[in-house]
Amino acid sequence: ADDRDITSVSCRSLKICVTKDTTFESQLMDLFDADFMISRDSIQDAVLGLEDNDCNVIAGGNVDVYEPAVRDNGFTRLYRIGTKRFSRDPLALVTIEDDLLWSRFVYWVTMSTFYAETKGITMMTADQMPVVNVFGPTFTNMFKFAIAAVGSYGEIFERNGGEFLPRDGQNGLNQFLSSPQILPLPGIL
Repeated sequence: ADDRDITSVSCRSLKICVTKDTTFESQLMDLFDADFMISRDSIQDAVLGLEDNDCNVIAGGNVDVYEPAVRDNGFTRLYRIGTKRFSRDPLALVTIEDDLLWSRFVYWVTMSTFYAETKGITMMTADQMPVVNVFGPTFTNMFKFAIAAVGSYGEIFERNGGEFLPRDGQNGLNQFLSSPQILPLPGIL
């Protein structure tokens, strides 16, 4: 699948299990003939298709295909993760439209995880986070509490597949102080 090879003897039996109605499915349909695709109801169902030999490839996001997730979904045999990415689902935090204060709060807590990473602040050193008064006196320690609870972005990344997912490309955008995620959006506050 990495080379989009469907004609060689070793690849004629290619069968790709993919979660139906996802961007993965629509983008793979542009790359491979429908005969090579098996639509499944969920990533768990796709992994079971791989386990049951209904398919010999699964398509999904980095988090979907890294080993602990695949094992948790019932796969027991050896496999390897391909090196090429054919699609990427854009993921984002979403807040309700009519609560601007909550949206700003979520934005700044998220930004605090990036800030903590750039400053080398961890869960254990969360007391080094700045005190703020943006959301009133009740929330002056909001960044300290947030980082103490979940850690910096780097710590969150490592806990959620970092040992299996490379910290490069899209996964490395926030590693530098000039990164887009670090810079506040104009007019956010």
